Amino acid sequence: MIEIFKTDISDRRKANRIVHRLTIGFPDLKANVDLKDPENILRIESAETSFDRGALIRFLREEGCVAEIVNDTIPSSGLHASSGFELTAGA
Repeated sequence: MIEIFKTDISDRRKANRIVHRLTIGFPDLKANVDLKDPENILRIESAETSFDRGALIRFLREEGCVAEIVNDTIPSSGLHASSGFELTAGA
């Protein structure tokens, strides 16, 4: 499962810190922050079909970040879709 969050993470140092802390606090997740995206997208990948999004958002708040879940919906079918690619801490 991949979940996408719009964030206020705007610099590489903070992005690396957040990704590192996420891998410690949520060892089953992989994370990446896309600073080239205008919404500073945080992508979270989990091998599980779901994870506690609320706990993740609370964690980000405690780290001084604002994050909002981005829902991808395919209009014709109403299905949710996420882009799939490898997520790494140092990207």
